[in-house]
Amino acid sequence: MIRKPRKPSLELLTLRALAPRFPQQYPTYKYFEKDLGRAESGYKGEQSIDYYLNVAARSNHNLIYHHLRLLTPESAFQIDTLTLTPKFILIIEIKYLGGVMLEFNHETNQLKQTFQDHSVEMHDCPLLQVKRQANHLKDWLNKKGYDQIPVEHLVVMTHRSPELKFSNGFPECNRIIRSSFLDFSISEIERKYSHTVLKSHELSNLDFTLLSSHKEKSPNVLQKYNLHLDQVKKGLLCPKCLTLPMLREKKSWYCKRCSRRTNEREELLKALQEFSLLVSPTIKNSEFRDFFGVYPMPDM
Repeated sequence: MIRKPRKPSLELLTLRALAPRFPQQYPTYKYFEKDLGRAESGYKGEQSIDYYLNVAARSNHNLIYHHLRLLTPESAFQIDTLTLTPKFILIIEIKYLGGVMLEFNHETNQLKQTFQDHSVEMHDCPLLQVKRQANHLKDWLNKKGYDQIPVEHLVVMTHRSPELKFSNGFPECNRIIRSSFLDFSISEIERKYSHTVLKSHELSNLDFTLLSSHKEKSPNVLQKYNLHLDQVKKGLLCPKCLTLPMLREKKSWYCKRCSRRTNEREELLKALQEFSLLVSPTIKNSEFRDFFGVYPMPDM
């Protein structure tokens, strides 16, 4: 049963809102573009495993949570996908990394990503990341009084292109799998556990605790990319040609580039949502006029 559905994170929604408004000549645009591409790829990879999670999701005793972010006294940790069962918890770290080869080295705890042009990027080993998340979750569960439930972990590589290669003696290569093997791996983990740890009411209580403890991260993207609001392209985005800004005239919005004229409420609501993501969840009349270029008519 899906208890927390998968949907774009607040960070991804904010990056999407900023994309058409970010001045491309600005020095930090290249960093923004890379972050947006990484976030979009990550979300695409996360969506690709849902087909293989369907079997587990059919059971009312298997509760699934996507994008779960929990707080600790020191910081916060986020889990791509968590499956809660009466016998164990499984956390899944999802990676969408392309190229021709991904080489996992347990001695350096690094992942080497090689591309078609022979260029290379180095990453921290995702297995180390998911094990760290498992430790955070165990500590969090202990503080909530759930210290008996085992916590399992998997890393799922969702891009189909690269070959996966492991260093000699890699101790947990069965923990790093492709999407297409996920349902089999979950079945293997289920066979390990015959003892029920959480009774029905305890499962319900932990379900409530997980959902109520989730805290979405609210990114300040303008600060991150050293942008001031006055440097952001303002106005209503034309849904046809994606030009900024549309002009307010004769009680409707008009695009000078493609001549589209609209007064649809949904388009204005979308723009207001973008403002809430980029600036503030509330907007004053003066801020509305400034952001959308709506000015009072001069006295005659």
